[in-house]
Amino acid sequence: MRRSPEYPAVISNAKPSLHIPLNYGILARIDIRSHLRVGRCGVNIQDIDKIAVPSMLHENDNVILVVDEIGKMECFSGLFRQTLMKILDATNTV
Repeated sequence: MRRSPEYPAVISNAKPSLHIPLNYGILARIDIRSHLRVGRCGVNIQDIDKIAVPSMLHENDNVILVVDEIGKMECFSGLFRQTLMKILDATNTV
């Protein structure tokens, strides 16, 4: 997966098919003005909620969910934290 300065964070909410939809956004970047910061980067909560959270939601119990590298940036989002706790309490394999 190629990354560019315009889209440094790419998260896929792909379903098994020939066409793989990708959701793009900027989760954090130096030029984002925000009181929420990771190092020198401002955090974009709206894109975390719009991209990362839906990518964790599943349609049924036959899904294995891989959650990798939960960091400070993701934890700024209350919706991300709530969704993660719901997933960890579910019957799916995480």
